Amino acid sequence: MEHIRRPRADERWRGWLGLVPILPIILILAVSVGLAAVLARDRVECSVRVRPGESIQAAIDSAEAGAVICLSRGEWIENVVIPKSLTLKGAGGRRTILQGAQYGSPVVRITSGEGEPINVLLEGLTITGEGHGVTISGADTVEIKGCNISWNWYGIEAGDSVHLTLTDSTISENRRRGVVLMGSAQASIHNSLILRNMGLGVWLSDSAGARFSGPKCKIAGNGDHGLWIRDGARVELTECSVSGNRGHGLWLKDRSEAKLRQCEISENADQGLQVDHSAGVEIAESELLANWDGVRLRDEARAEISDCTISRNRWDGIKLMGSSWATVSGSILSENGGHGLGVWGSAGADLNENTIEDNGGYGIFSWSEGEVRGGGNR
Repeated sequence: MEHIRRPRADERWRGWLGLVPILPIILILAVSVGLAAVLARDRVECSVRVRPGESIQAAIDSAEAGAVICLSRGEWIENVVIPKSLTLKGAGGRRTILQGAQYGSPVVRITSGEGEPINVLLEGLTITGEGHGVTISGADTVEIKGCNISWNWYGIEAGDSVHLTLTDSTISENRRRGVVLMGSAQASIHNSLILRNMGLGVWLSDSAGARFSGPKCKIAGNGDHGLWIRDGARVELTECSVSGNRGHGLWLKDRSEAKLRQCEISENADQGLQVDHSAGVEIAESELLANWDGVRLRDEARAEISDCTISRNRWDGIKLMGSSWATVSGSILSENGGHGLGVWGSAGADLNENTIEDNGGYGIFSWSEGEVRGGGNR
């Protein structure tokens, strides 16, 4: 039988020690290869580099479609027009600042005119000026990522059939409105903050639509309503906070519609949700806290409310007026200053499996010709 000799411990150590002189060389080679890869990737990502003092517009005009224009850290004072597909990429956060030079003109205007639709990415920029921050028209597709858009008239204005994606950005302290969507524009807004704008936080009109999602979605501290949705516009909010606005949290009118899930609507100066005309809202797994009324419906408005907590509002938890109608199930209506549910005019409600307790007025108060029905409430 063949015997296999195992190396002694001192022999194994000598083997490892023999590698010591070449380890620094291996590490240097690894670092060099990694750095080369980073530099190569950077060259691929950045087709053009623009430094402070150089013109961004000149770089846009001379760039090929699909180019990546990288702005270094610094400040530019100019208004730019983007008529072609490209990426305009800053150094991130507030390190790359684009300030408008012309009063009343948008700082960044994106439009393909009558040409083919274009795709544009704005990333890592601060955009500020004496006009709108970013305006978008046509059928263009635009992504805004990691940007601060502040101290403009409107932060973002999109119309026509634009497709907008807004991610990880802050739209704040604009002098009029934060985000304006018109025409048939569609927006997906994720993990973004719309804060302390002097007018409305968000305006949707015509047949525009928007989807807001969290978990860092916040529309707060605006000088008017958090969101105003009118005409036939549609909005969806998931994991969003709408709080501390000086008007309603959300105001829906005309034929507009909203869907809210896992949201908090709180501490707004007027109603948490104001729904007028023939507008409709669906609310699920959400909290409506410390508003004037939690939900107020007028005219022919309608609401479906399920698994919500409507509490500590200064007046009624839910107020139904005109010929409005609400279906409420599995929800808590408690500790509101007025009634848990107040019904007037010819409004009506279907209430099932709700907890209605500790309100300042009645749990359910009806002075309506309409029907209030249901069961399993306590």
